[in-house]
Amino acid sequence: MQSAMEGQEPPSHRRANLGDRLSRAAFLLLALLAAAFPADRLAAASPGPAPDGVTPSVVARFEVAAGTSRLSDLRLKDGRDYFVLIQRMPPLRLDLSSLEAARRTFNETDALKGNLGHAMVGWRCGGRDGLVSQYGETQLQGARMLLSGWGLTTLLSTFTDGYLRGFDYLESIIARKGFEVKAQVLAIEIGPGECAALQAALERYMTDPRQPARRFSMILSPLGFEGGGCLTFAVALGHWSGVLAGLWSALERELPIHAGPFGNPGAPPDLVEPFAPATALAPQFVPLAEVYDEPWQRGPALGHVRIMDPELIYAAIAAVREAAGGPNAFDVSRALPASDPGPRAARAAARRWLENLGPRTLSTRQAPWASIVLVERP
Repeated sequence: MQSAMEGQEPPSHRRANLGDRLSRAAFLLLALLAAAFPADRLAAASPGPAPDGVTPSVVARFEVAAGTSRLSDLRLKDGRDYFVLIQRMPPLRLDLSSLEAARRTFNETDALKGNLGHAMVGWRCGGRDGLVSQYGETQLQGARMLLSGWGLTTLLSTFTDGYLRGFDYLESIIARKGFEVKAQVLAIEIGPGECAALQAALERYMTDPRQPARRFSMILSPLGFEGGGCLTFAVALGHWSGVLAGLWSALERELPIHAGPFGNPGAPPDLVEPFAPATALAPQFVPLAEVYDEPWQRGPALGHVRIMDPELIYAAIAAVREAAGGPNAFDVSRALPASDPGPRAARAAARRWLENLGPRTLSTRQAPWASIVLVERP
């Protein structure tokens, strides 16, 4: 007689499988906090004046004397000012070209081994080196939400434990040899006006009464001082300073969202503001298995979100590297499907951006942790 348990997965295996899936889910959550927000995000194109009483010391906490930081590894020219975009990529590409492609990425993230990717902005201005990035979701709120039936609501929620990090975070990555894939670095020579605009924008972001640095999210606009993710915050600083003018829209994806995979099971964990459209739905528990196995494009339409895609940033930097004649201009292992227009548009926008800069000298070099493209004045 066959045992009732015969052919069933042992409890220990089920627990291991759950843990594996949860770790994959946590990866996708953090990786996608690179981030998305509504289409009116560019309405606040300038941060405006800083509040009265703000002193430069607010920004100075992220600065050190030039030549004493990891920016020295980039071998920037003495006496010049620079804007530096640092992109840490996960070892495998993230395909956000469609909802189904995103779901497949969700199922493949075990191979990423904890490298979630990150974006940072550095600068060398007036003899000072600076570095900053936005970070958050430090209490495993996302993992707890996924286990509690929130489904994809988790990805679009706001985590209210966000904060800004400086050189210490870059040092910690390098110390633990966390650059399995070298960081992609775009270093652009700028002038005093762009330096001042960048520093003023950071100062305003840190002191705005809405506390945007505390709000780590895919759907809030850094440009509106609502909050943001690491990638949107980094590109926003480039946007405010004028350094990355004309690139923003080419680095985004627009994806539809549907009610089926969005859970609304009850009270969320502390330090979480759930995605508002999901909380307006009827109560619904979405098992983690459904997030992996069921189509994400099911149920009534809830609208669209725009996502700043790290692979499109990578493609844009690759185009600048190619223009500089650098080796390995584009890693074919990261290439998205030929039918995907996103990388083509990002590379074309990067080439136009270079043309609009006027005369520039392009070069490439390597550091132990970074593959560098320099865009400098003659």
